[in-house]
Amino acid sequence: MTVQQAHEPTPPVGRFQSIVPQFTVPDVVRTAEYYRDVWGFNILGYWGNPPLFAIVERDGIELFFNQANPGTTPRSGRARGAYDVYLRVSGIDALAADLAGRGAAILEGPVLR
Repeated sequence: MTVQQAHEPTPPVGRFQSIVPQFTVPDVVRTAEYYRDVWGFNILGYWGNPPLFAIVERDGIELFFNQANPGTTPRSGRARGAYDVYLRVSGIDALAADLAGRGAAILEGPVLR
């Protein structure tokens, strides 16, 4: 006779669900409104009075903006030609046309990479 061990349930595996870039900007409200008006994001909220933090969202993508310290210039340690965030999108030509129609300055492209 063979004795079988009871199978214990497999513990849930933790996994990453998304990443949310957070940018330090000179003006939280102006930045959030630009992303709303030009990029088509929704402003999910402001925090602080005056606002020191904002969240915008479009198509399940969230971006966070926090207020730079007064009198400072936000900085980036990125290499020349590098960017702070890359967005993977579908329908790049239609998206570029939509953004241009909203007043976005398209500096290059669209380019499929």
